[in-house]
Amino acid sequence: MAATIPSFVSLFLSSSAIAQQKNNPTTNPVAPEIDFQGSDVTGTRLKIAIGQQVTFSSPQSGETQEWRIPNAILFAYFNQNESSCPKYPNAPNPIGCVVYGDDTHPYFHSTTTTFYFAAPGVYHLDYNYTIGSQSFSSSVILDVVGPSLAPPAIHIGDINLWPTGCTDRCTIALGNPTQRPVPPQNYGVTIDFNATQPKMFPGKFTWAQVINAQDSFTSNTGINYTCDIETGLDVDYPWRTDLGKAPGSKIPDSEFWDVPSRFFVYPNEKSHTINFTANTYLLWQPNTAAAPYTISSVEESFPVLLSYGGWGWYGTANYSETDGMWDIIQSSTYTTPFTNETPGSYNVLDWGSIVPYRVAEICHRSQ
Repeated sequence: MAATIPSFVSLFLSSSAIAQQKNNPTTNPVAPEIDFQGSDVTGTRLKIAIGQQVTFSSPQSGETQEWRIPNAILFAYFNQNESSCPKYPNAPNPIGCVVYGDDTHPYFHSTTTTFYFAAPGVYHLDYNYTIGSQSFSSSVILDVVGPSLAPPAIHIGDINLWPTGCTDRCTIALGNPTQRPVPPQNYGVTIDFNATQPKMFPGKFTWAQVINAQDSFTSNTGINYTCDIETGLDVDYPWRTDLGKAPGSKIPDSEFWDVPSRFFVYPNEKSHTINFTANTYLLWQPNTAAAPYTISSVEESFPVLLSYGGWGWYGTANYSETDGMWDIIQSSTYTTPFTNETPGSYNVLDWGSIVPYRVAEICHRSQ
């Protein structure tokens, strides 16, 4: 009767036994080898970054095999036509879907798996294969790191008409649309994170913004109009922090600003209202062109959501027949706290199309 090899002993089989297993795994089953970037990392501890593409493989297979990463939230390569896939701008091709590491999707049942971590933490990557009634497994501990964040400083400015004392061609704006960046009294909105890059893992912070904006106005003949709601990804992805910079000025990548505005003309209108809301997202993406990534075959990285919050403003300007000038008669602003993403609450982003914040709108006569 053959002796049974205890599992804790099988983890330390000699390299010659493993070589035999590679050549004929079904006749000489052993604990599997886990390979990462061309090296055997079985039983070791690795440090990687969120958003970094990682590929693990094993030369051993059986009648069934599977990978599991309990409690991990991942981006993984699936069919981009699946309904669960977000329309994620600038994502690797095919688009990544958010999945859990202990998911039963067939993707985890081959000898090779490629994915990106969506959240930092300490995880156990397990690989298991079975032959008949026997099961063989090995594991790797993964220290997944990402940037550290302190609560952001948020400033939202005043609602103004530009130019001051305008009589016909006017702009209603949050802040001063003629100066970017500007002194605090002229800010539209600024969001500044005290963010620290993970040690030894360089990367870049990026921003995205989704807007929901609607205009309404009264014509000079007294007819009320309501315009279609503009909703979607605002102007650019990633959001350009260099727009309107003064020569030689520098805005850190972890700082966001915006000065949204709306242009209108008298005598076409005698009252104009804008209702603008925004959700703003801070993301971080490993820079795979820099060390330590360049020491391996890492090919791509993925922008990972770190934190998100909201803000908005409302303003109504009326034309005065008495003095021939526009005046703001109602205005308000708000902000909502930023929330850092944590495992178990990861938000699948479906930003959709880019919707420029534009003047040319489709408007309808109000009933």
